[in-house]
Amino acid sequence: MVWKNICKIINDTYQTTWTPIQVDSKWKGLKRTYHEVKRHNNTSGNNIRKWSFFEKMNNVLFNKPEINPPATCSSFNGLVVRSKENKNNVEETELESPSTSTSVKSYTSSFTNKRKSTAERRHKEKMQKVDKYLELFERLVTAIEK
Repeated sequence: MVWKNICKIINDTYQTTWTPIQVDSKWKGLKRTYHEVKRHNNTSGNNIRKWSFFEKMNNVLFNKPEINPPATCSSFNGLVVRSKENKNNVEETELESPSTSTSVKSYTSSFTNKRKSTAERRHKEKMQKVDKYLELFERLVTAIEK
């Protein structure tokens, strides 16, 4: 049924007479080529093989939101929204995505600022405790010397 619908769209768009069997065969060939190129490039010691449809096939076969989420949020990085053109790229810059709305930017900005202020406050409290400890230790040493 799916191949019939795809076949109808292809035939209507390009004025061809492809059959569902031909479309299925073409799809299987594209998948086979994709897997061969991927296996070849993942094998150590091989030169990199190029294929003009590799990125498009990779997006179709492996661009799944349950595997590559469109956005992630963590206490370490805050909210990171993936850009549409870099969905498979793991290393993404925070909030540089053109699809990021201002509300998301402001939320992440306030989240990051709150996290930084909390860390600064904790550091300040820890340094006050250390200073108090050193003062008490100095008084103890002075008392022992007398």
